[in-house]
Amino acid sequence: MSRRIIVSIAVLACASLFAFAPLRQQGAPKGGPAMTMAPTAWVIMLELSKWDPAKQPNEQPGFAEHHANVEKLAKEGTLLVGGPFLEGKENKPSGAMMIIKADSAEAAKKLVADDPIIKNDMMKIGSVRGFMAGAGVWIAAPAAGAPKH
Repeated sequence: MSRRIIVSIAVLACASLFAFAPLRQQGAPKGGPAMTMAPTAWVIMLELSKWDPAKQPNEQPGFAEHHANVEKLAKEGTLLVGGPFLEGKENKPSGAMMIIKADSAEAAKKLVADDPIIKNDMMKIGSVRGFMAGAGVWIAAPAAGAPKH
């Protein structure tokens, strides 16, 4: 995997720390989780389509444009985290995942459908599922005085 891709994934992972901080700060009422749950983001699973496993990611048609789009979405705060699934000793991409901040599943799907890697049919959208970050080391600690989970 190229150094540029690894750095991009690391940057996206760090950006997600800050993106999920407001969710953590909202907290739940004392004594347990909130009674109503609504998605705060959308997990989009991508499947390989015309992806050539014999080529490196940066050799795939539209990959440079995809990378630029991913960086733009991350900078805007829309892409919370994303990256490839890796398989085998060679760590070959076998699909990918993106967690998108959007008002609806349809809006999230449209953002991803406009990505060059999808438009070039290198990958296709497999599923779109609502997601609410509940806990984990990527989620910032609550601000002082904020309710704790």
